[in-house]
Amino acid sequence: MVMICESNFSLANNEKHLYITHKGTENPWQLLEQVKSSLYGKKKFLDADNVYGYQYDAYNETYKFMINEIRRIMRNYTHFIFGGHSLGGALSILAAYNCVYDNVCTTNNTKVITFGSPRTGTCAFAKKYNEKIPNTYRVVMKDDLIPTVPSCSGYLYSSRCTDCGSEWFTYNYYHVGTEVFYENWTDGGYRLCKKNEEDETCNRRHLSLGIFDIYTYITDNKYYLNKHVTYFEESLNQTYNDTRCRFIKPNARLGFYVFDKRYNAYEAQILGRLSEAIGKDEYDECIKRDIFLSNNIRKVYSYNVSDNELQGTLMVHMDESKFKTHNNEKHLFIAHKGTENPKQLIAQISRIFTTKKKFLDAGEVFSYQFDAYNATYKFMIEELKKLIKKNKYTHIIFGGHSLGGAVSMLAAYHCIYDGVCKSDKTKVVTFGSPRTGTCDFATKYNKILPLTYRVVMVDDLIPTLPSCDSYRVGNKCNKCGYEKLNGYYHAGIEVSYPNWTDGDYRLCTPYEEDETCNGRHFSFTKLFSYYSNWDYYLKKHVTYFEESFNQTFNETRCHFIKPDARVGTHLLRLKPNNDSFVIISS
Repeated sequence: MVMICESNFSLANNEKHLYITHKGTENPWQLLEQVKSSLYGKKKFLDADNVYGYQYDAYNETYKFMINEIRRIMRNYTHFIFGGHSLGGALSILAAYNCVYDNVCTTNNTKVITFGSPRTGTCAFAKKYNEKIPNTYRVVMKDDLIPTVPSCSGYLYSSRCTDCGSEWFTYNYYHVGTEVFYENWTDGGYRLCKKNEEDETCNRRHLSLGIFDIYTYITDNKYYLNKHVTYFEESLNQTYNDTRCRFIKPNARLGFYVFDKRYNAYEAQILGRLSEAIGKDEYDECIKRDIFLSNNIRKVYSYNVSDNELQGTLMVHMDESKFKTHNNEKHLFIAHKGTENPKQLIAQISRIFTTKKKFLDAGEVFSYQFDAYNATYKFMIEELKKLIKKNKYTHIIFGGHSLGGAVSMLAAYHCIYDGVCKSDKTKVVTFGSPRTGTCDFATKYNKILPLTYRVVMVDDLIPTLPSCDSYRVGNKCNKCGYEKLNGYYHAGIEVSYPNWTDGDYRLCTPYEEDETCNGRHFSFTKLFSYYSNWDYYLKKHVTYFEESFNQTFNETRCHFIKPDARVGTHLLRLKPNNDSFVIISS
């Protein structure tokens, strides 16, 4: 089976996407036929060397009907995204190649995303394919065995495949595209493996046929089967009776459209862009003209006040989601403005060594952040009460960049303290946020607001301030409560991005200062390095979601870092994208 679906929205340039999905293996007999076929010869595929015989025959059954339909409707679409699970992924690879070969699709407007897909062709096929369709991503769950078959050129009793063409076994199979490796799908974090290679540091490369390994596969067959069939197991939010589909977890959640208790890159896009927008002079115009924001959210309230003592303008901006969930729920996004000028930054630095302030029942917090949150909170909470009563918002998501992130944390805590927000329906996502309070504050905060995610770019120095309880030399922070220096401690879970442009992130140790992620302690021994490379460190702090903005200043009235960059699935993104993953795998 092949299914063709169009995206439900138009893009900035009136573009639309077409999704072409192929069905995977449907029963044990079909699986046995594939295993038997692996013992027979391969088949020549167009100009791209040999491919797996069963996959070739399966693709041939549907291709001519698919390509005729695409030709009929292609004038309405600018981009084509192929995908499928297991066998369906392999068929999508062949169909996409043939589509480009037939000059119906092009290299630049075609993307392929597969899930748990087996190998498709030889090393020579892989090389030819990667030249023609470089935007191919193979999503693989750790310990899924299907991507390890048919066999590669490798060592019989190990999991390592040799490099493409390095042995005379070039007739053996080799994966195409770039692997997107998920060690644990429920964590939401993934890693991009080496491009166009069999990366042994990701999923196991070669199906090892040692006696002990075969015994393990047989005795733990349920474990390995589960690893193959549960791609996006938590992404499906309906039951069998709703959809006539048997989903693994009928109570699980789908992306942004229902409240996701995990870190969600789609929500982060909205909050990151909104936080960026409200920092501009023409923020209403900026939000209105930003295609991504205008497609997803609608302004319901904003309040700002200038404070001479704080040397800047404080603002809170509330926006509702334009989508309702299947339970008729709506989200409310509340973003706080970050630091707007050098004077305000100096005012914050001057307070680092001053006395902290008591915050409700949760220990002490940074005095500047306390005063900044106080400047807008009473206006925000009164309006929020009215909005919740009138519109019945079920979930509230706070966020902000830099100072705005810290203010959002205090506002979210106070909202729950006042009984307006609920702990299990409130989420906080911050970007490059400094520390907010002491260890006592962090401990209390994490109990009340466990759904807090601090997005941090590697080498952003602001999250290392104010100073934590630490070893004086180096950048390691002590564990919470280890010393009694009453230093600051981060709350929430850090989401570490080694390089934002890769889209790759890692969830750090929950509710701890994880030294394996961003530098934990501002090292005064490196002051000269910081000063000499101030432009590098400044860019690391101000370029969150630098590739998310696809419009120019004249179009949006916002100063974006990269005006030609692409966002989410709303423009064809040449990198892996979580939203495309959900659409295609479903």
